[in-house]
Amino acid sequence: ESEEKLKELNIAKDKFFSIIAHDLRNPFHGLVGLSEVLMEDYDQMDTERVRRFHKLIYESSRQGYQLVLNLLEWTRVQTGRFQMKLEKISIARVISDSTNVLVNQANMKRITLRAQVNSGLFAYSDFQMTATVLRNLLSNAIKFSPEGSEVLVRATIVKGEVLIEVEDHGTGIEPNVLSQLFNIGVSHSSTGTAGETGTGLGLILAKEFVERNHGRIWAESQVGKGSVFSFTLPLYKL
Repeated sequence: ESEEKLKELNIAKDKFFSIIAHDLRNPFHGLVGLSEVLMEDYDQMDTERVRRFHKLIYESSRQGYQLVLNLLEWTRVQTGRFQMKLEKISIARVISDSTNVLVNQANMKRITLRAQVNSGLFAYSDFQMTATVLRNLLSNAIKFSPEGSEVLVRATIVKGEVLIEVEDHGTGIEPNVLSQLFNIGVSHSSTGTAGETGTGLGLILAKEFVERNHGRIWAESQVGKGSVFSFTLPLYKL
């Protein structure tokens, strides 16, 4: 068992350094390059081109910020510095807070974020961990959805557990990729419908957080039709 644990830690370490060495560099490379062009050629650029550059700079900034957040949270978990606080949490509030953070990302692609949740639904879990999971799943759904579409978050009670689902009508996932989505040892960086890049770290972090809260996470998808990412949490009982 200790040998298997050591192997997992080495894989996690390799993944961490790979992301720092390669993936973290990409958004900042874009920021520097785009900002440099704006600084040097601004007076000669028409309004539409300036607007397009601003959009690209925003997207690079958002990608870099999201990746740094995930890296920091993942590092805190791996080093044992993440203090869990299991408590009664409102699922409606978690969904509201998570969608509010991503409104700008959705608006950039004219994507509607919609929620179906009972205001009286409560789980027994860590609020910040749950919000991180949902934020990552929503961000991915937006990334792989076409402009003008909808991303739906549903929360219900199924077999005595809270079930949260994030559904999109985007590009979908190939079966061979789907089966390895939550495997830290497999690299699967994909490009979104507007050229967005990613590392897969968000899903690895989501799996880690869900399991620490005594839940399960999985995905169903059809290529060209979209995906549903689902996870469970313990239901809060009086």
